Amino acid sequence: MLYPLPIMILAIYLRNKNRTSVVWEAPRLFKILLSLLVVVLYFLFTIISHNFFPVSVATNQTELLNTLNNSSILGIQLELLAITLLGPIFEELMCRGLLMNFYFKNSKFGFDVILSAIVFSLLHQHQNLSVLLPYFIFGLLLGLLYRFTGKLQYTMLAHILINTIIAWPYIQDNIIIFL
Repeated sequence: MLYPLPIMILAIYLRNKNRTSVVWEAPRLFKILLSLLVVVLYFLFTIISHNFFPVSVATNQTELLNTLNNSSILGIQLELLAITLLGPIFEELMCRGLLMNFYFKNSKFGFDVILSAIVFSLLHQHQNLSVLLPYFIFGLLLGLLYRFTGKLQYTMLAHILINTIIAWPYIQDNIIIFL
């Protein structure tokens, strides 16, 4: 996996630029509510788009379902941890933390937001535009959230919530495993 690379680059960047405030601040209620709004908007878009465009299952989702269905108890626990927590954190560090801070930073035309959304959607291994579009829209929403708040913690929160909601049936089925 390529996840450790962006974390190392971001850590070096933050250390060298003395920008540790980019990642975290004391939580602000308004910004948390904005994160929740991104989650709601994403699900509304998904519901509306599924009514107009038949969407096939993305290859990464098929692979994740196969892994969850054919894993040991430890494998299921690790996969759910990766889906709901580690994946969103690493993807936000890479797509918003790195891309939006290194390329077209605060572009008046939004190139930083668009680039991060393109890379985010391509990271999810999609085979056609109808499967790519919801991820691109989610990437745009996360990019706009980061642009507005200036903090990765809010994009991470929204991303973690989305993945947790999507993975909830597996979490419920395997909740006894965690106890």
